[in-house]
Amino acid sequence: MNYSIQILANLSNDIIKTEFPLLYSALNQELDKTRNNIFLLLSFIYPSDTIKKIAHYWEAKQAQREIAIELLEHTLNQTHQKLILQVLQKHSLIKTEPLDELIIQILCHPEHSAWIKCCAIDVALIMLPIGDFQKLIQPFLNDSNEWIRETAHYSLSLTGIKENSTTSLPIMEKVKILQSVEIFSDILDEMLAEMNTVLEERKFKKGEYIYQQGKLGSSMYIIADGLVATVHNHEILDNLQAGDIFGEMSALVPEKRDYSVMAIQDSHLFQLSKDGLQELMKARPQVARKIIQFICHRLESFKRKKTVNLKKNITRNFFDKSTRNFPLSLVEKVILFRNVSIFSQTPYNILANIAELSTDVVLKKNDLLFKKGEINTNMYIIVDGWVKIYDDENLIIELGERQTIGELSMFFSDDRSFSIAALTNTRLLSLSKDILFELMLDQHEIVEGIILVLVQRLRYLMKNQPENVL
Repeated sequence: MNYSIQILANLSNDIIKTEFPLLYSALNQELDKTRNNIFLLLSFIYPSDTIKKIAHYWEAKQAQREIAIELLEHTLNQTHQKLILQVLQKHSLIKTEPLDELIIQILCHPEHSAWIKCCAIDVALIMLPIGDFQKLIQPFLNDSNEWIRETAHYSLSLTGIKENSTTSLPIMEKVKILQSVEIFSDILDEMLAEMNTVLEERKFKKGEYIYQQGKLGSSMYIIADGLVATVHNHEILDNLQAGDIFGEMSALVPEKRDYSVMAIQDSHLFQLSKDGLQELMKARPQVARKIIQFICHRLESFKRKKTVNLKKNITRNFFDKSTRNFPLSLVEKVILFRNVSIFSQTPYNILANIAELSTDVVLKKNDLLFKKGEINTNMYIIVDGWVKIYDDENLIIELGERQTIGELSMFFSDDRSFSIAALTNTRLLSLSKDILFELMLDQHEIVEGIILVLVQRLRYLMKNQPENVL
């Protein structure tokens, strides 16, 4: 607990927050890990459902955190309340040390992660007098951790005391570049640092092709330095510079290149192959989720630009009927999930696991499934019956048997942007985001299947001018 309070004290230093975002982010991530461990421990002492609810509200928007604090006060005893709230809340009454002393404390603290120490070395280089920094950095030059050792040598070379013996960029500089790339912008810095093992540095001379149109591609490229041009049928389409990315869809699902890319200047690139990306996503399922979220965002953005108004005021003759009052068999559930586009490439044995963890939802006519603005992270398949999707009083669309609700929203949205009510007695199959994400941790085939479907859908939208593609 004392370690967490020290982190909290460091976070309360305004200079770290505003001037050194990498260190601030690293400390924040460490504190988040501590919070998660605290919630886990509390779940063994107090009702686990209540603690899960508190954790969920705490991770949501600021307004929900007030609910979390209220639940904590009603659930925990006084001793635990005092300790837990001190760590959960980001402000602290602890008097913080001057920044240079804080940096030295971080570097010397045995519990800090290698990544936090790398960030602290980066800050120390700027904050400390050169002589003090050169003295402080000496023990880290032979550190057992490669990241720390590499960062120490590179930082020392910038003081002029020795030359950098390697031509590759150090871990800190790679992370700063990856942060600026949209597809990786929401991935935790420490996970970006771990990408170092699967990134290949490539250098291209002016006039040299990175890849050519029509060739099968299975890698993405990130520009660290230089300038390249995309070329289609010998015509330059666009210029790309440091921080830009190209070929990202091919690293997810290989395909023949639609255009060539040529270096306009001598250029330094990072290459990430499909195999490297798959290795990273298997080791870090959180990276897979972030990439799926990125594709979903692009799909939603592209649909808003390319599709016509989806609002439909349809008049149908609905006949109220009783929903079946016996449970669906496992085979029936598997068939229903197989019809959901994001699961269309998922093997049947894994679909059976998903189906077993799904739940039935029964609505009577006019019952609400959820209201606009509510936190809801489930996807639904309509087994039988009809529902309407509406915004305030405006009907958007009506959905019936075997149609799905919220399959993409599971990956990038908690708050519902519309309301849903039953037009007839209706039965649905529900799958929660938490269950899907837990399955994704162990079943990488789910990740591969979802990415394949989403990339194919995005490519279709990009290559065509559809009017009614959902």
